[in-house]
Amino acid sequence: GLDLAVAIPDAAALTAVRLLTEFGIEAGETGAAGLAGLLALRTAPDAAHHRAHLGLTPASRVLLLVTEGDTSRAAHEGDRG
Repeated sequence: GLDLAVAIPDAAALTAVRLLTEFGIEAGETGAAGLAGLLALRTAPDAAHHRAHLGLTPASRVLLLVTEGDTSRAAHEGDRG
């Protein structure tokens, strides 16, 4: 079954793309969406409730699957023009 779904804005996906790039992982926005959702679970208004529901703690380890490679070098470099 499904335990939780997280909707993220495009800006959050781009932030996740840039974070992955800092670690040498080139991903597109769709590939980085899992990281963006995980990051949202740190800051969203109801994040603590959702983390508790999922059993996430500071000691938790999470596996993220990046399902899309680099689709826009400009997104990695922050060039929107």
